[in-house]
Amino acid sequence: MKRLWMDFVICLLSLSVSYGGSFNYTDPADVSSAIRSNVLYAAVAAGASTVHELPWQDDSDLAPLFSGGKTTHAVCISRGKGSLRVAGLAFERTLDRNMWFGKRNHGNYQLRNLDQIFGSGQPAATQVQGSGASLLEQFLYTSLGNPARLKLGGLEPGKPYRLVVFTQGWESSPYARPQLVSSPTSPIAEVNGSKMNVVAPARFGKHAGCLVVVDYTADHRGEFEICFDPLDDMMSIHLAAFVNFEETE
Repeated sequence: MKRLWMDFVICLLSLSVSYGGSFNYTDPADVSSAIRSNVLYAAVAAGASTVHELPWQDDSDLAPLFSGGKTTHAVCISRGKGSLRVAGLAFERTLDRNMWFGKRNHGNYQLRNLDQIFGSGQPAATQVQGSGASLLEQFLYTSLGNPARLKLGGLEPGKPYRLVVFTQGWESSPYARPQLVSSPTSPIAEVNGSKMNVVAPARFGKHAGCLVVVDYTADHRGEFEICFDPLDDMMSIHLAAFVNFEETE
């Protein structure tokens, strides 16, 4: 984290040339402006990861995502036993509190800084229809002010993958609960075309389903880590489930 923060500060300081020497990395207005204008990551390494949001209304929105290559991870936050089948895919249920704090790996993935759980396993208040609505009955979030982190392992080094994080809008404003998305294992190039790597889970409306899709390449250790850093008063992303696939040619 310290190395990542130092790299971020160095990157911000380097922006002073672009801003005619007036850029102030301690000024939230300047940082916000840089984020919105995509200055920070204007020049990223070739093959950098990309992030975008997709609307999620029913199982028909999931079928194209689930028809890719081999599934490496499919996990949902649920107190139930066994797996939860959604759109033909079996999700592993987990509520391992030790795993949330990163005290140990859980198989080939790890969740960190997600210390709170919402929901009791009853039907969720959601606009999502079909079997996928059951994924939103419970979710994890952070009250610590730290980025929510998801780390995947057991991947093939240098191989392209797609990660899908399942969430939904919580507020009425489409700009509520914005998250700065970063990765210490793979530079993230863009979100929604030319915009900066910021996602807003409420973009499609309150209680509307949102899929955060990340295309990336596994690092030399066969790992990938993604961080969701709340930009609005520590308002965390709500992580209900995630699935990871090998990319097909």
